[in-house]
Amino acid sequence: MASPRLESMCCINTTEHGHKHHMGAYNVTCIVSASLSILGAIYLLLPRKVPDNPRRRTTLGYERQIKIINWLTLADLLACIGILVRSSSWLAMYKQFQGIPSHRTGHRSYRIFCAVAGAWIQYFYITTYFWTLSFAIDIFLLMRNRASMMWLYHVLSWLVSPVMCLDGLLTLYFPSLTSCEHRLINLLPHYLSTLLPIIMVMIVNPILYIYSARRVSPLLTQMSGKYTDQERLIAKQVKEKFAMIHIVFILCWLPNVVNAFIILCRHMKTGDTDENDLSDGIKTLDIAMGILNPLQAFLNAWIYRGWARCSEIKLFSGRGRNWTGTINERRPSVRAIPVPGTNRRKGSMPIGRDDDELSEHSPLLH
Repeated sequence: MASPRLESMCCINTTEHGHKHHMGAYNVTCIVSASLSILGAIYLLLPRKVPDNPRRRTTLGYERQIKIINWLTLADLLACIGILVRSSSWLAMYKQFQGIPSHRTGHRSYRIFCAVAGAWIQYFYITTYFWTLSFAIDIFLLMRNRASMMWLYHVLSWLVSPVMCLDGLLTLYFPSLTSCEHRLINLLPHYLSTLLPIIMVMIVNPILYIYSARRVSPLLTQMSGKYTDQERLIAKQVKEKFAMIHIVFILCWLPNVVNAFIILCRHMKTGDTDENDLSDGIKTLDIAMGILNPLQAFLNAWIYRGWARCSEIKLFSGRGRNWTGTINERRPSVRAIPVPGTNRRKGSMPIGRDDDELSEHSPLLH
């Protein structure tokens, strides 16, 4: 996936029986996992019915959260399409290129395709890291009644990501664009370009979520004038959502960090640069990455939307069915609570209009 270890597989001698068997199993798991995530991403991107009541359209951070989630989902979708194409092509090419010397044109074409597909996947997954970070930053700002910085999120995701991706790939393939270099000086920038955003999200996001979670209960008390079971339920749901978002990210990307740590330690300790020498541990991590990395979009669909919300999708909603009634029938315990935008303090920025609400329609409560 976005692991540098898998980009360097373009240079492995795949005609060896052990590697052919390993890569076959790896690509099958990638295809299955990516297919599930494509379905999950499409589910997230399907149009939802707009609330009949205009007041419902200005729930706490609803629009700004949805925008970030949609951009994150789009990047996930494009990455999964790249995985599906690459893995399907790899399975088809292995038999075709079996026994062909590396200097033949066909084999070089395979490596060029492998490098381009790897760059596509790595770019869009780095983009998802920054959108995940942007979601946490936006929640942090939201809980402090600050305006969204969508321009910054787009700069990080669409402009910083290609710089990091190209830097990592060029160092791997320099000076030739059709063969890999396995020296540590080439591998280290390649690994860091992918791992630094992952590690940054793993460290920064929980800090932002912890500070944001501390603001939930005081805000509910301040805005409603009380703190009953109703407010406790809302606060619990928001805090659980923060935790689940980060758990999913760690689950999907921790194998990449462990894999890179093992590979780099082996290079620095023994000087072993033979990518054809795969230990059982590395092979297991490859399969884990093949399952968990593409699964991010599928799990995000569950975390951000939930699978029981098909009634909101225009394609599946019955004619004449009330949008807000559908939600309230299923979750009668959660009512609308005013948000900080209703209490204008000196120097604060309103989130929206004076009738902004924290309600069940916010992705934080899905």
